[in-house]
Amino acid sequence: MKTKLFTLALTGLFLFYGSLAHAQTSSVRKYIERSNQQFIKWFNSGKPDSIVLQYHPKACLASGACGTAAIQNHYRSEAGTYVFRELTTSQVDVTDTVAIESGHWRLALANGTELSGKYRTEWRKVNKRWLIFREEILD
Repeated sequence: MKTKLFTLALTGLFLFYGSLAHAQTSSVRKYIERSNQQFIKWFNSGKPDSIVLQYHPKACLASGACGTAAIQNHYRSEAGTYVFRELTTSQVDVTDTVAIESGHWRLALANGTELSGKYRTEWRKVNKRWLIFREEILD
């Protein structure tokens, strides 16, 4: 009887923590998706000062630019050369204060040519906010 109660309690505990983890992942995914929409809006309207607020102070872009000033300069130089059409989150894996987002991007160059590919972004939770820490273009 004690073994059955222990097994039930342990099962209940796993289900509880599993549902908490799912809820956290869902919440973080929604946050990231909203942040991506803000990024597109700010990038397409030439607001690098706003974009950089989504980044950790020690963040690095896929281009190799690291730190707030370098990231801000990168987006200033990119303004007007293309517009983002979409950033679509495919998957988010969350472990405590780190979230790994995988997704697809699509943009249009100034001449109308469209490009697309996959990305991976590492987000870190700092003072209750999720900030981009590292970006990677996969193709």
